[in-house]
Amino acid sequence: MFAAVDRLTTMKASRACRCCNAFFLSIAVLLTACFYLLGATLAARASSELDLEQTDDPELRHVLQRAFVLPMMLDLPDVTYQRRNDLISAEAEKLEGILRSLGYLAATVEVSDDMTSNGYARLTPVPGSLYRIGWIRAVGLPDGLPEETLIGFDDHAARFVGQTATAGILEELKSGLIWRLREASYASGEVLQLKDVLDPQLRSVGISFAFLTGRSTHVADVQVQGSRHADLLSELASSTVKEGEPYSEAAMARLRELLEQTALFNRVDVSLSNVSFPSGTAEVEVKLVDKPPEPHFFQSEAGLGPVLAILTMLLIVLRECAGPDSMWMGRPIGPALTGTVAVFYAINVIVIVAVLVSIISVQI
Repeated sequence: MFAAVDRLTTMKASRACRCCNAFFLSIAVLLTACFYLLGATLAARASSELDLEQTDDPELRHVLQRAFVLPMMLDLPDVTYQRRNDLISAEAEKLEGILRSLGYLAATVEVSDDMTSNGYARLTPVPGSLYRIGWIRAVGLPDGLPEETLIGFDDHAARFVGQTATAGILEELKSGLIWRLREASYASGEVLQLKDVLDPQLRSVGISFAFLTGRSTHVADVQVQGSRHADLLSELASSTVKEGEPYSEAAMARLRELLEQTALFNRVDVSLSNVSFPSGTAEVEVKLVDKPPEPHFFQSEAGLGPVLAILTMLLIVLRECAGPDSMWMGRPIGPALTGTVAVFYAINVIVIVAVLVSIISVQI
């Protein structure tokens, strides 16, 4: 009896222990779930509280809003505190660059960030004034340039004074100066834009350029590559970009245009190669990619070939039907038909050979 009581007591104690273990395990699982839920809530709260202040200009507001990708970046996993700050700074710099490319050269983007309380961050664009080009100055032009070249530089720069100083306008101004510098035979010439000078009162900007010219370049040779018509095109290239003459950007463009107008090539690339700075010479390299030849089909309008073939077949049928002993007006017609068929055979062979020669010449 005492043994039965001991077993009953042991069973009750074991059941109570299992209940306690289950209770504490449930508490642990519940706490873990709460921690995960809290982390997800804080992350969502942090990403949802990143904002971009709207500007008064609707067009500017639309451009900035489309470029604003910071919330999506911070939603990525494993974004640390330092990484978050770096992303916010990079986003502010990017938006400032966009504003300045649109002509707001003194634009800033203010960052309001409070990570100690609720992780709130706000980017406030301050566009400022829209700047226009007030003056343009160039330094480093080589001596001895023709007067018409100098006038070309002045006229080109004057067209941009008064225009909004957007990135596109400044790039067009710079590319035009580079083109005129290279047209003056400085094939490797470059133009560097120096630091802009802002005048907040006049809302204007002064732009300075430095010319890097090197030596004047002369054309040493013209090479045409990649085309089955290279021999014929070499004469065209040499007559447009002449060997021994000063390099000309306009002549290069004209050669490229002439080759493209032939409609024979999928790609036309005209560039300089083997530039020698000590001697001031360079080679003009023309790389072409031919279009595949168009297929030629035999058509009834192409010539008398199909007609001759049909007539030859009819004569053969007539000769076979008539037989060697057939007579016409008292004379045998077999030998006459055989001779006529032989003549038509010869004519067909000549036509076929001529067609094959024309096709081979087109392929070559």
